Amino acid sequence: MDGFYSGGFDGIDSDDVGSGFDTSDVSIDNSTDLGDIFDGGSDVASLDTDADVSVDFDDAGTETLFSLDDFTAESFDDISVSDVDSVPDEIVTPSLEDRTIHELETLRDSLGLGDGDSDVEQLAGRYKDIKGIEISGEVGEAHHIIPQSIVDQNKEIETAILLEKQDHRELPTTGGIINRTYEPFLPDSPENMRHRDEIKALIDDGQYAEAFRNEVLEIQKNAYDKGEEGKYDAAIRQAIDTEIDYIKEYGVPKTK
Repeated sequence: MDGFYSGGFDGIDSDDVGSGFDTSDVSIDNSTDLGDIFDGGSDVASLDTDADVSVDFDDAGTETLFSLDDFTAESFDDISVSDVDSVPDEIVTPSLEDRTIHELETLRDSLGLGDGDSDVEQLAGRYKDIKGIEISGEVGEAHHIIPQSIVDQNKEIETAILLEKQDHRELPTTGGIINRTYEPFLPDSPENMRHRDEIKALIDDGQYAEAFRNEVLEIQKNAYDKGEEGKYDAAIRQAIDTEIDYIKEYGVPKTK
């Protein structure tokens, strides 16, 4: 343990140290008293290479600091670079697709989704497959989770969820913020446009899953505010799974 020590123990002689430990190999400045180091501890237990290093704190009990079992001064000599796990030449960053899929899977598993309202058709999928389907005794509306006016994709194959007409028209992306009667030919309200700008900004920043999550929460919140918590839960789970499959096939949608 050469180089580990210079000087001696102030107030401690060699009789306090057990066999197998040379005081000339211990590094503590001459001006330092072990009693000061250990807050008034007065005695040091015997030390040898087959025992634990410990300190007696004024007879209040002995606390083991570390073990010297099987340790020798040559132990350091045996350490080589080959003992260190290899470090990769470069850190592999997940692709946008892999990261987004992982985030959507995490979203699906963290929402605590139930089976939804048994009196309401629970359906989501590609827009072309669910548009025009009845829900609650009337033709429902297929709602694009991410508005088709934002992403540069074929709206027919984008992910959509089947909603009751009134629920669809109360959502921010369809102008629900100002409770207007939704008609496709009407101009967007300023509130509606700002909401869509927020979605676009997230997607452009590589946070597609976050944008998708926010729109899912809007559907849940709208139902919750009307005392219908969990109304579309099963359909939301289908929508997330549909979006994951979409990304696997086409990649993460980009904005127009």
